[in-house]
Amino acid sequence: MTKGEEKDGEAKSDPAWLTHLRDALAALPADYSASYKQITRIRHEFLAELSAAIEGRLNAHVHQLPQETLAEKQQIASKVNGDLRLLNLCLRCPATGNPAILVADFRDDEEKTSRFRFQIVGPSGRQLKKAASRHLPPLVIQESAPREEHFASRSRL
Repeated sequence: MTKGEEKDGEAKSDPAWLTHLRDALAALPADYSASYKQITRIRHEFLAELSAAIEGRLNAHVHQLPQETLAEKQQIASKVNGDLRLLNLCLRCPATGNPAILVADFRDDEEKTSRFRFQIVGPSGRQLKKAASRHLPPLVIQESAPREEHFASRSRL
């Protein structure tokens, strides 16, 4: 609902946080570069606060879910990655500290023991899987890495 909209014939006031956000955005400098710098800081701080607010809740939720079979582990990984991606958040790999996604796979073809692993993008750009665990470890949430615009150098403003 936007400012001034009515619901069921009643005017509803905006939550205090939205009023504060609007005030902060209205106070941005007129200069694009200066305002972009401030918006980037606001976004970073917001995502840090969001990460802190949902981390415990996410861990409590997913740790109570069944996680014995590969299918159960895959469902957890899919839900966690999807929810975090929609918020521009991701997991932090416990082994490297890098941004990661959660994956579920088998230890090897012979043993067929399912496990969780954290998938990161290595320095060369290759996807690497790290920090395997049969049971879901505590999940640490962080801001997703910025998306690289590979074709941006070919465009003109």
